Amino acid sequence: MPSMIDIKRRMKSIKGTGQMTKAMNLVASSKLSRAKNRLSSSLPFFVASNRLLSYAIHTEEGAKHPFVYTEKIDETNLKTEKIILIAIAGDRGLCGGYNANLIKEAGRLASVGDVSVFTVGKKCTEFFKRTGLPILGNMLGISEEPTYEDAKKIALEIINAYNQEPARVVLVYTFFESIMSFLPQSANILPLSREDFKIQPNSSLITYEPSIEIVMNELVERYIAAEIYDALLESAECEQAARMTSMDAATKNAKDALEGMSLIYNRARQAAITQEISEIVGGASALSSS
Repeated sequence: MPSMIDIKRRMKSIKGTGQMTKAMNLVASSKLSRAKNRLSSSLPFFVASNRLLSYAIHTEEGAKHPFVYTEKIDETNLKTEKIILIAIAGDRGLCGGYNANLIKEAGRLASVGDVSVFTVGKKCTEFFKRTGLPILGNMLGISEEPTYEDAKKIALEIINAYNQEPARVVLVYTFFESIMSFLPQSANILPLSREDFKIQPNSSLITYEPSIEIVMNELVERYIAAEIYDALLESAECEQAARMTSMDAATKNAKDALEGMSLIYNRARQAAITQEISEIVGGASALSSS
């Protein structure tokens, strides 16, 4: 059995860890609330971007845009075409399986076809650097509080790469379902499929100035940036939820460990007292017999 001093040191260490994980849980809870507010406040922008592009993409000129595909995009020819993968993970750990699950899904998609990657987050960047796949670019330090400007920078990088060589652009991020459920998923964002956009009423009454080509270029750029921004916000919300859940579990584990160490300490203390009493009684008996 370890000494009482060692047990007290261990108890002090566990108590400090529990206090730290509790503080991290509270911080993650606060950040989760802010992430939810950012996502909900951005929803009208996403809806408007989709609606505006829906008007233009169903025109005869809009259908001829180089970023538009008339049929619905799927993964049936994933093995034979060039793919640009945008993978969004976190910059920090201590969030359970959030980063590992996203990286696993991104790695699955990157294992087939001619793939190049744009990474968001330190964890994702480190993983893909080890794979040896071409990395178009990366963005670090934004996973917890992304901005629309960050999304726009990524969108411009992807659009430039697409203009040089057309490819399927796949966005891999974590979708928030509930505080306990968030799963990685993928979405094709380029080329655009007309079937993904509803035909808007009275679209024939709209005129485009200075031209439909210029308007489409602007709308496509805004739409892609909005899609990336939505994924960044979803991922940020999931990261904080995962960290909050993990830190809550760690705090409970620290509390249980501290209770277990307290029992061990009390037993060691009781054994030490019993030993001292036995030695005193034995010494007294030896003195009385002499």
